[in-house]
Amino acid sequence: MSEFSNRLFDPNNDFFSFLGDLVDVVGLSILWLFCCLPVVTIGPACTALYHTVFRGLRQRQNGRYLRFLECFRENLKQGVVVTLVCLPAGLVFYFGLPALTALALKGDQMAELLFWCWQTLAVLLGTLPLTAFPLLGRFQFATRDLLRTTLQLCIRHFPSVFLLSLCANAAVQLSFAWYAFALFLPALTALLATFLLERIFSRY
Repeated sequence: MSEFSNRLFDPNNDFFSFLGDLVDVVGLSILWLFCCLPVVTIGPACTALYHTVFRGLRQRQNGRYLRFLECFRENLKQGVVVTLVCLPAGLVFYFGLPALTALALKGDQMAELLFWCWQTLAVLLGTLPLTAFPLLGRFQFATRDLLRTTLQLCIRHFPSVFLLSLCANAAVQLSFAWYAFALFLPALTALLATFLLERIFSRY
């Protein structure tokens, strides 16, 4: 009975480990949201989230929050530059989509067609930052080389990065529809990304 109790309340057993992971999924998602508030820091925040989820949740390394902050700081300058490259397209889609959605809901057939074209284009363009920031979190690149490598990987491994972009797009829309989803979907999306992207990165 004593051995059973020790095993049951051992903080390193599977139950407590899983519970700790759940807490960290929420904690890292909130930290990511906080770091995204200046908008231009979305890239460094995504880089840090991917790196931390891969090292912390996938590889079971300790110090997850400290790792996030260190990665964010180390990639801040380059991440902001890449964010500024991607940001104009993101803003166009962000501000244009609500208007198209409203018209589509009113039964405007042209608006409905444009809505789905808009969504498709958003998913296609979303493959670029969703590949670039994980690359930045895992490898050292000059900015020009990072953008070139990102484009090459998106073309060569389009099915995987397209699937990731679909999932990320769904996560964003769910988070805007119900804010509670934003408390855990960022880290879960990053976790999914590690399974899709690491098998690609391992080939190079």
